[in-house]
Amino acid sequence: MNMKKNIAIIISIVMLVCVGCSSSKWTESDRWFESGKAVNDSLVDVFYIVSTEILDEKDGQGRDSYIGKLTEEERKAIDAELNYAKRMFGDSVNFFAPYYEQFTMSSINLAPEKFKEVRHHAMEDVKEAFQYYLHHLNNGRPYILAGFSQGGMHLIDILRDIDPKDYERMVAAYSIGYRLSADDLSHPCVKAAEGADDRGVVVSFNSVVSVDDIWPVVSEGAATCINPVNYRTDATPASFTFNGDTLTVSVDTTNNVLIVSSPKIESYRFPVLERFCKPGNLHHFDLLFYEEAIRRNVMQRSK
Repeated sequence: MNMKKNIAIIISIVMLVCVGCSSSKWTESDRWFESGKAVNDSLVDVFYIVSTEILDEKDGQGRDSYIGKLTEEERKAIDAELNYAKRMFGDSVNFFAPYYEQFTMSSINLAPEKFKEVRHHAMEDVKEAFQYYLHHLNNGRPYILAGFSQGGMHLIDILRDIDPKDYERMVAAYSIGYRLSADDLSHPCVKAAEGADDRGVVVSFNSVVSVDDIWPVVSEGAATCINPVNYRTDATPASFTFNGDTLTVSVDTTNNVLIVSSPKIESYRFPVLERFCKPGNLHHFDLLFYEEAIRRNVMQRSK
């Protein structure tokens, strides 16, 4: 009799789990960029987490709200980055990106406890999407994690809590425009990249004109940094071209940021961000400057 009762309980639990899975919002194709479909089962996946594309948000009463609602206009802004990111990684991967409920740019000016709340909301949404991806969309393929800015932040949060069995399939992670702290590195599945072909590691960097331009939100507490052009962690410089300009980049090993120089460096400004950081902070260009270098490295590590 007890055995029958136990079996009935187990069946009930299984049914509840299945119901929970089927009712997840991540089952809906419109929660995923381009419906969240793999194009080739033999390719490596990229799970990409978009940056903060929503400046401000209002609730139904016109009051400030700090979590994006994913309106049609907001999705257009998000899609601009996702289309770019998909081109950056090229046709050598399956590209997955969730439309998660990100925190807005204005939220970073909140009191620390309030910002912690909105960050946690966005982080949990991303984690839920990632778990759904692993168990329903990945199909056992090796994968790459990637994210820019807010996306890089959530990427680190994923790795701090990831199941070691899921971590084993991760080729590498690219936390673009976000730092790796000593506390992050104390977690067993968070390991800093030390070269161009190590596996299961995090590539992390932030670019500035000088250390005076560091933006604490994305760089404070950085314990490491790697140059995405030459994959050195020391101050060895490397050159790259961007829109016909030749720039030089090297690691500042004291502050763990990238120092970028060019005769035209003053032209690399992004006015929207100047509400939040100094003009010499090159945060917006962390995704743009290193497009070719990241694409090559993804292919190298994937092999």
